[in-house]
Amino acid sequence: MIKRFLIVSLLFVSLPFILWGALVAWNSNENKVEDWFPNDWPETQELEHFVDQFGREEILMISWEGCSLEDPRIQDLQLRLLQEVETTTGRIPYYQDIFTGPDMLDLYQSSPLLLSRFDAEKKMSGWILSPNGKTTCLIAIISDQAADDLRAEAIEHVYLSADEVVGPEKVCF
Repeated sequence: MIKRFLIVSLLFVSLPFILWGALVAWNSNENKVEDWFPNDWPETQELEHFVDQFGREEILMISWEGCSLEDPRIQDLQLRLLQEVETTTGRIPYYQDIFTGPDMLDLYQSSPLLLSRFDAEKKMSGWILSPNGKTTCLIAIISDQAADDLRAEAIEHVYLSADEVVGPEKVCF
């Protein structure tokens, strides 16, 4: 009887410390590619050099059947995705910037480039415009706040927003 009482008492006394340790471990858990390799490997140094030159931005390409340069839903979805949303850490934007096919077309056709539509579409082909020139997309750059712990929520936000803006068409990433 005394042994049971001691074991249960010890469990209740140690439980807060166990929970606190688990919480600290959970909050400090990060999974970055650069942490996978030893610092003295040439590959690690090459990765660090690449990140220094180009940054860590994570992108999401979003499109759907019939997503063309003339599709007005592109701008609607872009505006919706750039709005701040309420999260467990406060109001944040999931995406820091979103580029669209129509945005790039306007950029190429405005000063100082002043390209024709044909030449602008040729430059866009293969990265924000399909090679056949019929399909475009939105390129969303995830915000620093969302990149830390909210990637799944940021993607779910795209699905919910696209369902409202695009409708029943299937959105592709």
